[in-house]
Parts: sequence; C-alpha cells; structure tokens
Amino acid sequence: MSEGKAVPSAFSPEEIREIKKVFSMVDTDGSGCIDATELSKIITDLTKEKPSQDALQRFIQQVDGNVDGKKDGKIQLEEFITALSHWVKAENVGSSTPARSRKRARESLVTSPREARAKLHKKIAAFFVCFKQSSDFESIRRKFTSLEHKSTTQGLKDDSHKSREKKSEADIKKLLEKCENASTKMSQFASAINGNDLKKALEATWIVADILSIVEILHTPERRFKHSEVIIKIFSRVKEMLLIPRIVLFLKEVEHPKLQYQAARVLTYYAPGPRIAHTPTDSAIHPDKMLHKKEVIRANAIETLKVLLISPSLPVLKQSAIALGTIASYNHEARDYIISQSVVQKLYNLITPSTPLDLLRPVTWALSIFCGHTHDCKNHEPDYKIVGCLEGLEKFNYIINRIDDPETLVNSCCAMSYLLPGIDLHKSVIRRLCELLRYPNPSLQTVLIRCFTDLISLETTHIRDFLDLGLLTNIQSVLKSSTSSSEFNVRLRATELVSILAEKGYTKDVIKADLIPSMVYLVFNDEFVRFVAMKVIKYTTRGQPDESRYLVKKQDIVKTLANSLSFFKMYDSVLRDVYNYYGPTFNFTFIEDVVDALNNLLGVANQNMSVDFINHFDMEIIDKLNTVIKTLVSEVDDEMLAWGDQRDKGVPVEQEIKFMMLKIAELHEKAKTPVCMHIAKSVKRLVREFETLYKKCELKRKRQLERRKKQSQLQQSTKALNSTNQIWGGFDRSMSLDVKGTITVKCFFNGDNRSLQVPLDVNFKSLERAVGLKYGRTLIMTYEDNDGDKMTIESDAILRKAFQAASGGLLKIYLVNKYKSVAISADWKGNGGGGGKNTVFQGMLQELQFETHFSPNDLRALNRQFQKSSMNGRLTKSQFVKEFQKILQGKITNVQAVQLFNSFDKSKDGSIDFREFVIGLSVFYKGDLEERLQLCFDAYDENGDMKIDKFEFFKILEATFNSQGGVPVEKEMIEKLVDNTFDEVDLDVDGCLNFEEFKKAVMTRKIILDSFWTRKI
Repeated sequence: MSEGKAVPSAFSPEEIREIKKVFSMVDTDGSGCIDATELSKIITDLTKEKPSQDALQRFIQQVDGNVDGKKDGKIQLEEFITALSHWVKAENVGSSTPARSRKRARESLVTSPREARAKLHKKIAAFFVCFKQSSDFESIRRKFTSLEHKSTTQGLKDDSHKSREKKSEADIKKLLEKCENASTKMSQFASAINGNDLKKALEATWIVADILSIVEILHTPERRFKHSEVIIKIFSRVKEMLLIPRIVLFLKEVEHPKLQYQAARVLTYYAPGPRIAHTPTDSAIHPDKMLHKKEVIRANAIETLKVLLISPSLPVLKQSAIALGTIASYNHEARDYIISQSVVQKLYNLITPSTPLDLLRPVTWALSIFCGHTHDCKNHEPDYKIVGCLEGLEKFNYIINRIDDPETLVNSCCAMSYLLPGIDLHKSVIRRLCELLRYPNPSLQTVLIRCFTDLISLETTHIRDFLDLGLLTNIQSVLKSSTSSSEFNVRLRATELVSILAEKGYTKDVIKADLIPSMVYLVFNDEFVRFVAMKVIKYTTRGQPDESRYLVKKQDIVKTLANSLSFFKMYDSVLRDVYNYYGPTFNFTFIEDVVDALNNLLGVANQNMSVDFINHFDMEIIDKLNTVIKTLVSEVDDEMLAWGDQRDKGVPVEQEIKFMMLKIAELHEKAKTPVCMHIAKSVKRLVREFETLYKKCELKRKRQLERRKKQSQLQQSTKALNSTNQIWGGFDRSMSLDVKGTITVKCFFNGDNRSLQVPLDVNFKSLERAVGLKYGRTLIMTYEDNDGDKMTIESDAILRKAFQAASGGLLKIYLVNKYKSVAISADWKGNGGGGGKNTVFQGMLQELQFETHFSPNDLRALNRQFQKSSMNGRLTKSQFVKEFQKILQGKITNVQAVQLFNSFDKSKDGSIDFREFVIGLSVFYKGDLEERLQLCFDAYDENGDMKIDKFEFFKILEATFNSQGGVPVEKEMIEKLVDNTFDEVDLDVDGCLNFEEFKKAVMTRKIILDSFWTRKI
C-alpha cells in the first residue's frame, strides 16, 4: 500500500488485513493492481460464468480512479478498499444499528472468528459480482424514478429501533401474502384514513403499519432483496396515496392514544425506506436520496413527535422516542435539524428515578443516536452542542450507578462514549466504568472498551487514573472470561486497547497486570486476534531492560516468538471455501512484528551480555528463522510478489532476518562458551547459504519485474493498435505493423504445453511454421475470443483478431491434431480402404509408430479393438473402465482404472480419442520407470496444469482409502497425511508438486505408490 494514503475508516485494521489478502489473491501477476483479465477470472470462479466485457468495464469504471482521480484501466489497492468501503456501507443499510440493542448485540456475537472472517469474505465476493446483480434492479429503478423529489437534505442510511419479534417462516409467508393483498387495497385504506371516522382510520392505519413492518421481519437488506417487488409495491402505494401528511395529523389526536401510537409506528417503518440490498446508487430509493425521510420531515412530523414526548400514554411516548431516533440516525443533517428543535433536552428529561425501564430503553437508545452513534464522527470527538444539552451527563451517571438492565447500560455507555473525550471526569465515574467491565454482558464490555480506547487515543490526562483504578486488571478479567469462540469481538477490542497502552509506553503496567500470558495464548489460539496480540508483545519488548529480562527469563518470550514464525506461510481455509483458492497466504506484517520484537530483545542482550539471556537464542529459533528466509527467497514467482507488494516498504524482511541472525552469531561469539561458539559457526554458515540463494532470487525477481514492465508496455501498444482499425484491416507486407516488440504465445496440446516468443508483426504462415517446428508436425491453431468461443486461426486477419483478444502480452492458442478424428471412421478399420483417407491414416500410423513403443501391426490391431469398444470414435470414462477391467481380468480396481483414464485424457475433456488411447497404452505396457511415473503424475493432476496441489492429492488418497474396504479413514486424518507429505516433499514450498518433486519423492519413498503404477503388466 502506498505511503501517505489513509485507509478508509469503514473497516477495522483486521478487516483491512483480510481485504489485502483478497487483493493479493486476485493480483495473480504480482503487478500491484487488478486488471480486466484478473477481474474476469475471479468473477468467473465465483459465478461459474464468464462476465461480459461490458460488466467488466462497468466494474472498473466504478472503482478506478476513486482515490487519486487517475483512470488507468486498473484497480489499485487504495481504490479497491475505498470502493468496497462505500459498497459495504450501502449494503449494510438497516442491518447494524443499536436499535435492537440486546438482541442485535447477541446476534453479532454468536459467531466464531472463522465465521466472522467468512462473513466478511462473502461480502467481498458479493462485491465482485454486484455490478452484474445490479442489472436485475432495473425494474425497481424505473418504478421510483417518477417519485424522486428535489430537496436540499441529503444522505441517509438507517434501520428502525423497534425490536422485531421472532417470526417463523410460516409467519413470514403469511405476512407476505397479507402484504400483497393489502397493497392492492391501499386505495380503500386511504379512503378510511382520509375520512372522518376515526375508528375506521385507526383500523386502516394499524393495517398499514403492520404491512410496513415487513422491513423489520425481513431484517436484513439481503432478505428484503428476495421479496423486493412486494416491498417496493407497498412503499410506492403509500407514497402515491399521499398518506404521510394525514398520518402526521393523527399524532395530534390526544384523545385517541391508540391512533397516535399506530401513526408513530407507520412513521417509524416508513421513514428509512425499503432498504433493499443491491439498490443502485442512482435509484430514487437508495438511502442517500433520503426520499422517504424528506417526506416525513416536510409533513412537520418532528415538531409533532416532540410534543408527544410528554404524552401521558406510555406506548405513545415510547414509540415517539423510537421514531425520532429512527429519523435522526445515519444522517447528520436530519440529526442536526432534530437537535435544533430542542428534542434532545426533552428526551434527556425523561430519565428520572421514577421512569419505567420499558421507557428508559428506547429513550437511551435515541440519545445514543443524537450523541453520535450511527454517524461518522471523526475520531469520536464530542459534539459540544449535545454536551450542553445534557447537564454534565449527570443522568447517565445515575443510570450506570443505579440501573442494572443490560440494554439500558449499553445504550447509556454508548452515548457517553461519544461525549467523554474532553470532559473533566470525576474518579468515581472512572472507577464505575472500570467496574462495569466485569459485567457479564459482551455487548456492554465491547462498548466500554471502545469508550476507553477513544479516551486513551484522544488524550492522555486520564490514562494514569484509568490504570490506578484497575483498568488493566479488569481487562485481564475480560480476556479470561471471554474464552468462547462467540466472544472473539470482545477479545479483539480488549487486545487493541492493551496494544495502544503498550505503544504509548505503559509496558510496565501491562506486564504487572500479567497480560503477556494472555497475549501468548491469543497468538496461538485465536486467528482473528493473533495479529494484534503480537503487536502487544512487540511493544512490551521496547520497555526497560529489566522488563525485557523478565519477559525472556520468566515468560520465555523468545521461544514464543520463534514458534509464532510458523504463521508466516499458511493455507487459508476461508479463502478456499469462499473463493476456491488453494494457494498459500503470506503474513508479512505479522512476521515483521516478530522480527522487530526479537531485535528489541537482542538490543537488551547486547547491553546485558548475560550468557543465560543469550542462550535463549538457540538453534531452535535459528532453524525457524532459516525456514522463513528460505521461503522468502524461494517464492519468487508472481504469487509471492503479489503478497509482498502489500507489506510495509523499506528493508526487505529477509534482509532484516539475515542481519538479526548475524547479531545472534555476534552475541554468541562474545559469550565464548563451547555451545555458543558452535551456534555462532552454524549461524554464519546458514547466512552464507542464504546470501548465495538470495543473489539468484534477486536476479530472478529482476527478470520478473522487467517482464512485467514489457507486458505493460505491450498492453499499451496493443490498446493503441486496437483503436486503429486501419492498421489491422488490410494486413499486407507493404503496410506491415511498425511496432517493435514481441508477444508470448502459449501452446496447449494434449498436456504437452510449450511457449514461444514471436514478433508482433508475425504472419499466419510464419507462426504456423514456428509452432510446427516446436511439435514436429503441422497442427491446427485455435484461440478463445472475448465471448469465450474457440476460433480457428487460418489467415492473417484472424491472427490479428487473436492478438487483439490477448491480454497481458500473452496469447494462448489451443492446438488440434489434423488426424485427431481419422481413426474413428469406418473407412480406416482393418488395414485400410478409403483411398485418400487411407493415405492420411498411414501418415498418422507413422507418427504414432515414432511416438509409441508399438509396431504398425500392433497399431492396426489396437485400432480395430478401439473401434469395437468406442462410440463415435471416442471412449468415455465408463467405457474405458469397463474394457480395462475385462482386459486385465481383475488385476486393476475401479479406482485405478479411473486414475488411468485421467492420465490418458490429456485434453481433459472427459473422453479419449485413438491417439490418446495408444500413447497412454504404450507407456502403461512398455514405458520405462520415468514414463510410468509421468503417467501417474498426469493421473493425479486432474486439471492438467502440470502441478499436483493439496486438493488433488487429497482426492486421490481419499478415493484410494475408500476403495480398500474396512474401516473408513477420517477426512481429518487424510488432510494431516497430505500436509505432512507436502511439508517433506514440496521443495520450493509453493503448495504444489511439480513432476521433478513428485519423482524425487517417489524415488526416496516419501510417497509410496501402488505397484500398479511401477510394474509392467
């Protein structure tokens, strides 16, 4: 991420880290940006359908340039985070207010860290396809275009306060049917509401409130999206009938409190609008348009609701507070307007010792909205016009000291958290807030921790008071009590607070509160909190020398840091499940924190020169450091470059580790004990090995960067050529392209994949000749156009189109043998026949005789047998298995036969032709050991990418174990076996096995193959 650019505040640091993972995963070429090709791949993987060029361009146009204003056709990391921030914020409309405080808090905590990460990644995955989905919203956009009104008030996203009751699916279905029927009778309800019979008006208003409450029962934007037509119809009918002004008048019917209550309900549900997911930003019902809230405000609802805050009817009073909070939420202008009407003072005056709890809950919730909740308050700085209305927060102090209701405490503490910075706090208030941390309510603990975090971040005047009055002791209690997976959010916020204190230099207090063991536990047991806990450890190692000695000798922190190095390279199950990504992730920020902490301790060791201290830096930590730097210098492909681009700039982390290892060697040399001298010698040897490897790595990286630069230049050239139809139109030697540069052509032919560099002005005949020389025969060339169709290249004009369809300086062509369908015709059965066709068949036999171990007679006999067994000249998997079982008479299992078919099927199209059959059979019966190992490798490599990944290896082992009968082998055991095997044989640590690694592992018996693959039958 570029320096000097702030990350949008819509995401927490933990969420930003997850977003960076996705960006690195999508950025397959490691260029530091996402281009159209990479975007197309991730969308295709997610939707199983290739997006159109229009959809891709729509996505890129929405994201590209939204940070720096520069539109280059590519998506930078900052642009990606900013666009994702806006989208998630819009999609969360109506799903994340404190309105349903107790229930909402409980719902937000009933997930594990893994489920929380999965939820975030599902939102990111939805973001990639949102522009395609939004096209389904065209009918909704059209419906409301005529309803948009001009107004100066802007921006609102909200959900109402009222707690929704639990509804079964049957209840929801029943309500939907009721809503559909009622929406068709809206004119009758309008007549009743506008009539003089208040009894009928009450009945009609009640029904309208009930059908509008569908937005509460379908409580998330995604759920409402599924029934968007019904919901849109309801809201549009209410608006068309002009019911809101009349509903507001009902609020003044003081002699009819039931009518007042139902009218307030209608406004509560109607004001925020339908709040449906995937609503286009240019739609009139998008929350930013504030279509429905403007209508409510224009009808003078605020002034009338304010009067009802002194109503003698408790239900009316409660619903009025809820309605005011709903209208104020998520919009500064609406909130400021209501504040200007002196509503806050009236709400605050309702807090008295005699106020019933049922009223305190909605009142404190509404006050939390006015104090800043649901609004973007920068740095949570207090709004002093609110502070002036609340008389020194005395009534909130009364609540936190006297009220024992979790929902009211949460609302009050939430309100106070926006007002306390800058206010002179009495120690009794601080003490009580610290004590409330022990209250067994995760949602209250989260609010209080956020309050302390804001106070400590914005000012330092009260920090010592907080510490002296037991803040860290209570935080330790919170961490020990919140051990369940559902309370990870509490642990995360508590750890962040400790991290801030440690960074500010209060390391002695952190150590004294015995928080280091808790941080160590979180590093190894909580995947979401791990990174923050490591920062706490890093900051504490910056303390005084005696504190560092305590950490090393009493807490064995060096060993902890050494063991945590294993979290650098990991395989993320969440990315696998959401994006089908099986590659590794690299946690650079985490490893840099570990290295910083170790360097801090080495500085103390250099001053102290205690042998006991130095001996903690033993060969165990050296070996683990060496593993990390080997991973860093061996992972030099585009994948590693993509992950490395997201780490902090400066000295490469591998060089930092090298310098640290040299420091360790120097300290051991100074200690001069035999063990220390041995360690020093070993470390220096490892550093020399690293330097040799690093030089090779740097050369390779340099070449990769040069290749990337050339590809970028080529893309620009190609774009320029694409826009000049005249140049491409008449390809002629006298009008040949004046373009200096080459393009990479990747050829795919029956599993034999090769590449070559050709000049951009190459003609068709030259390219056909070059490909023919590569394979020793003339082959048909095809490419995939922008619509995903395979097109045959047979002229210069089509070749130009193929170059236009290429991206990233790479053209993929798929080769087809001209004789592929020869053997499937009856004309070639036996020894010939068919005149000219027989000549072609004889040519194919000559090629196969050269490529296989079979004689011409063998090939003719095999062709006759193949024709008997196949249909239309191709063998399917089931036909192949059946025939092989018959031929080998039980010497091969079904699983082995299927694996053999997979190795024969070089084109990976689910069937084999005569050429594939003969070439595979030749290796199976007469091939040498290496050829048979290649055959086995091809069987394991299901997708034909010339690598075996963990998933492919797992599937083979699972099928093999299941075919043997007996007690089934658990998946966890197979996964462990796969991990252990890859740890031993994956020499370049790329998460896959190439053929050389596979062969070496078999030869050294680290992978044991069934003798079926190695013996000749």
